[in-house]
Amino acid sequence: MPRKRAPIDQLPGRFPEIRTDGDSVTFKLALPGLDEQTRLVLRCDPDGNVWASIASRRPAD
Repeated sequence: MPRKRAPIDQLPGRFPEIRTDGDSVTFKLALPGLDEQTRLVLRCDPDGNVWASIASRRPAD
């Protein structure tokens, strides 16, 4: 099913990156004020569980 864009709400920010993996859905959101590689990651499963983490796309040193 194609995803419809929500109407503009006049608030800053971009749409999250949304991915599915089986029955789970993962949202990756940019965090204003932090570097461009840092994301808030939310994963939701069909049982109503939600996991949250802060992730960086930067390679490990």
